[in-house]
Amino acid sequence: MDLFHVSDFVKLAESRNFSIAADELFLTQPTLSKHIKSLEKTLGVKLFIRNTKQLRLSDAGKYFLPQAKELEQIYQKAKMDIHHYLTKNKLELTLAYIPAMTFYNILDEIAVFKEQNPGINIILSEILSECHYFQGKGITEALQNFEYDMAFCDSYAVQAAKCELIEYCEDELVAVLYRSHPLASLKKIDLRLLAGETFVLLNESNPTYFLSIDTCKKAGFVPKIFFLGSRIENVLECISENMGIGLLMKNFIRISQSDNLVARKIVPTTKRHYVLARALRQDYSPASRELWDYISVIVEKSSKT
Repeated sequence: MDLFHVSDFVKLAESRNFSIAADELFLTQPTLSKHIKSLEKTLGVKLFIRNTKQLRLSDAGKYFLPQAKELEQIYQKAKMDIHHYLTKNKLELTLAYIPAMTFYNILDEIAVFKEQNPGINIILSEILSECHYFQGKGITEALQNFEYDMAFCDSYAVQAAKCELIEYCEDELVAVLYRSHPLASLKKIDLRLLAGETFVLLNESNPTYFLSIDTCKKAGFVPKIFFLGSRIENVLECISENMGIGLLMKNFIRISQSDNLVARKIVPTTKRHYVLARALRQDYSPASRELWDYISVIVEKSSKT
């Protein structure tokens, strides 16, 4: 019997809705249905009665539900106990990070930390799709389930009530223009002045896309998009060729080699706050505590300068 399928059964039994349960489990509805059918085959009973109007537990499902919850509790306790055992003297930690991490110097700090602590092994795990975590569930659950010891990410991507956070830095959305553009002479641009312009933006795989669209809507217009890119370099190249105006985080522009670009503050201001996050618990590994304390000191010193 697959214990994950038991957990899926409990979630579906509580919600009585495949769509809701699948979303909460980060599964597709066909995958969840497959898991339930597999569990039913293993037990030799039908757990749910399905029709076009509703989903309800069968008599066998009602009988199995309290046992399934007990199995789930036993599994979670066993997983926690094993984690406690492994973390007593663990000198390894896994740090999840969003691709934007490279723009905010935290990799430099980690490199210094590793040089000072050669006995600690840090495994960096890139979050390939930032927007998968846009609703703030995925990273929080991954931290709680010990998939990561900590994560460097946007503040919106974690549930603050379930995590401890170090506020590492912030960045703001800016307009990036071709140097000869008439508005490039302004120090700050009211975004409403760009309502008739053509835009080149990062695509939907990057949260900057949604920040850009939302900021334009707050200014009263939907941007006319000429180009959506998956790479910052390509967006900057389009702007340097005078193909449109970009909306990017200020620090992203550091990688540009072009003299044809200028960045200008915009109104309304839109900021992203980056944090180091870990789940709220008491049993942090020695390696995890060392890195957390190190970054805390770095941030505290930075705030005083």
